[in-house]
Amino acid sequence: MSQQPDRKFVTTEGAPAVEPFASIMEYAERLGSRHLWMLQQLERLRERSDRWLTAGPARIEHWHVGAIAVGPPGFFLIWPKTTRTEPALWATLRECRAHVQGCLGEQSRTSVEVVVFSPSDERGHMQRWMDTEDDVLTAHGNDLDRLLAEWEPVSGAYLSDQWLSALENASQPRESLYGPDKGAHQQFPLWSAARAAMTVDRPDK
Repeated sequence: MSQQPDRKFVTTEGAPAVEPFASIMEYAERLGSRHLWMLQQLERLRERSDRWLTAGPARIEHWHVGAIAVGPPGFFLIWPKTTRTEPALWATLRECRAHVQGCLGEQSRTSVEVVVFSPSDERGHMQRWMDTEDDVLTAHGNDLDRLLAEWEPVSGAYLSDQWLSALENASQPRESLYGPDKGAHQQFPLWSAARAAMTVDRPDK
């Protein structure tokens, strides 16, 4: 539809700058496409024989996380990235991981891993960045689900199927489970007990 002559339009001289905002949109488009790619790969974790739980995009307190994945190897907080990782992101990763680690309790034998993920057409691989105050995993490739499933936790402790099943049940919408006035500890007493144990070494390890 052509512009109507009786409307006022900002001329070229008085118009807002195009390039800065266009750069923001272009970056958002790239990041959004990689985020979608990441979520599609994480969805394949549900097809595995071992139990996996995924959620995302997610918000943890005031941090926005690309996705959360929990499986036998442990806990993963995942952020998609484009071509580089801004220095400010490292501080965000450390703070968010410390918060989630604290939620697991002091008795936890497992560590929360943060993963900065950049998809590519190549078969995936993981590596640790040791240039930061706290080491961070970076992942590249088109099989993020395999990378997470094959991860060997440094502690050697894996999450048991029983604990993962209890977490899956307790993560369901509260109202559909037990109404808005009852806590998870009342509906799932075994879940509270499982938190005390937190991890059980898998017999096949």
